[in-house]
Amino acid sequence: MFGGRSKSLLTYLVPIAVVLVIGARYLQLQVVLALAALNLFWGYLEAVAILLLVIAALVLKPIRWPAFMVAIVLAIDLVLPAARDFAFNSGPAKGPTLRVISYNWLGDNTDRSESYRWLAEQSADIVAIQEYSPLEPGAAAGLATIFPYQTKPAPDLVILSRYPFVWERARLVEEHSIVTATLDIKGRRLTVWGVHPATLRTSWDLAARNHYLTTLAELIAHARGPAVMLGDFNATRWDPYFSAVVRRGRLHEEARLFPLATRMGLRTGLAFLGSPIDHILTNGSNVLSNCHTGPAMGSDHLPLICDLTLGD
Repeated sequence: MFGGRSKSLLTYLVPIAVVLVIGARYLQLQVVLALAALNLFWGYLEAVAILLLVIAALVLKPIRWPAFMVAIVLAIDLVLPAARDFAFNSGPAKGPTLRVISYNWLGDNTDRSESYRWLAEQSADIVAIQEYSPLEPGAAAGLATIFPYQTKPAPDLVILSRYPFVWERARLVEEHSIVTATLDIKGRRLTVWGVHPATLRTSWDLAARNHYLTTLAELIAHARGPAVMLGDFNATRWDPYFSAVVRRGRLHEEARLFPLATRMGLRTGLAFLGSPIDHILTNGSNVLSNCHTGPAMGSDHLPLICDLTLGD
């Protein structure tokens, strides 16, 4: 039996141990979230690190070769995604060319007039809007004047098209939708995937985002035929969960060393600084070109626009 002193010690040690275990678990989650947040700006961080290492190698002779070697490794990691996209985005593509747009138009933006006007001017063929609500007054009607076809209401996402839908489906991954629609493009079939996982605000959001992207990777791995996937992924090309979607779906983007920054502090005027978390991807011999961002229209995202040329 325990003596009085042992019982007293256990009285303090047990709750302390429980607090430490819970604290360690919470701290680990926060560290993982911090690392995921670093991935949002990983390309910029690697570029700065490479520059500093090259300068150090030139100035500090004792560390010259180690610094050069580390810089080379970082440079390879920085360039590899762009090199892959270049290899897979080379066609041949001689089919019709479509204007494709992905736009997170911010759910709490109360004035859509500029967005409607801009969308009408783009002559877009396919648009995916994130943070969309079918309950928002005037949203469905306003978009219907521009696009004759819309997917059925789904939380947070809608796909708009100038071409008719052959088939469509909305899946819920926890509280977030994956919307899929197959379009008839002048006798051709093209499957459009609308994507928007959780935003990285907390560790639980990170877990939800990772679960969503893992599910998306499984779905696209079993998909067949020409496809385009677009949306706010809340992940950059350097994130392993996004990389899994690209790898398993055999997808590619327009080749760029530094992808277009789309998510930023636009409402504070920082349109030149942001993270490339919005993506337009395709597969097979389809080619993406002329990708660029649109104007700031009251959202914390810029719209992402690409020309998609379908392969033979």
